[in-house]
Amino acid sequence: MLEKLNLIIGLIIAIFSLIGIIIGIICFFWKLHDRIKDLERKNEKYDKYFDAYESSIISSHRLGVKK
Repeated sequence: MLEKLNLIIGLIIAIFSLIGIIIGIICFFWKLHDRIKDLERKNEKYDKYFDAYESSIISSHRLGVKK
């Protein structure tokens, strides 16, 4: 009787531990996905700045200005 109770309690603890591990993995990949999205947004912003800088260099070169 006591052994069955210990077995049931052990199984319940194991199930909750697995559920916790699964939730932890899901949260980790969710945060990783958000971080990748943030980096992509920052890259798009810096790409715009770089394009503007590059076009200013090209236009100044056409005008004959040396940097």
